[in-house]
Amino acid sequence: MLAASALLLVVLLALVGTTTYLALKPIEHIKEDMRRLQSGKQPRLNPDAPEEFSPLIKQFNNLLELASRRLDRHRRLNSDLSHMVKTSISANLAILSDTGSLPPSRDDIEFMTSNLKDLSRSLNYRMSKADISGRQMGQTCLPIEIANNVISVMEKIFPDKSFRINTSLPNNFSWPMERQDLSELFGNLLENGGKWSQAEIDVSISQTDSGLTIEVADDGPGITPEAASKVMDRGSRLDETVSGFGLGLSIVSEILEDNFGRMNIGPSETGGARITVVLPFPE
Repeated sequence: MLAASALLLVVLLALVGTTTYLALKPIEHIKEDMRRLQSGKQPRLNPDAPEEFSPLIKQFNNLLELASRRLDRHRRLNSDLSHMVKTSISANLAILSDTGSLPPSRDDIEFMTSNLKDLSRSLNYRMSKADISGRQMGQTCLPIEIANNVISVMEKIFPDKSFRINTSLPNNFSWPMERQDLSELFGNLLENGGKWSQAEIDVSISQTDSGLTIEVADDGPGITPEAASKVMDRGSRLDETVSGFGLGLSIVSEILEDNFGRMNIGPSETGGARITVVLPFPE
C-alpha cells in the first residue's frame, strides 16, 4: 500500500513537472526573443505565440513600431533644421562679411530680415510637427467636445464660412487617443476646409465597425487625384513652406500613421473635397 502511494505520488509529481514545463516553455521563448531584441539581432518579438500571449506581444510590437517612427521623424526633422539653419546663416554672413559694402544697404537689410522671418516660421512649424506624440497608453479624449472647440476657433478665422457638425454620438463619448493628436487632426482638416470652401464645411463623426470615422466635406474646387495621391504618400516630402493642401494634410497623415489610422480623399456631393479619416479600435 505504501509502495503504491509512493508510486502514485511520483507519477503526480511527474505530471505536475511536465505541465509546469509546458506552461512555462512559451515564456522562455519570449525571454529569448527579448534577449535577441535587446542585442539587436531582431527588430520585433515573434508574433507566433500562444493565444493568451498574442495581445501582449502585438501591443508591445506596436509600441516598438511607434518608437521607431518617432525616431525616424526626429532624425528627418533634425536633418532639415540643420540644413535650413546653415543655409540661412551662410546667406546672412555673406552680406555681413563683405566689409566693402558695410554698413549693409537697405536691400541687404530687407533681405536678411525676410530671411530670418522665414527661418523663424519654418522653425516654429517643424517644432510643432516634432511635438505630435502618437498613440499613448491609457489616454482618452472627447471627440465631440474637441470638434466643437475647433469649430469655434475656425468660425473666428473664417467668419464668412459655415461649419456644420453632424453626429449621433453624445458629448461625453470618449475615444482612446491622445487629446493633442485629435485636436491637431481636427484643426488641420477644418482649416483646409475653411481655406478652400466657398461657403460650407460639413463635419460628420460616427463610430463604425472600423472604428472612429471622421468626414470633412466642403464645397470648394476639390483635390485632384494626383494631388490626393501625393499627399497620402507617406514617403513623399511635400513643400512645407507653401500654404495649401500639402501642409495640413501631411500633418494629418503623420498623425494617422502614429495612430494606425487611414485617410481617403475624394469628391464631396457639392463637387468639393471629402476627406474621410478612420481611427481603428486599439488592439
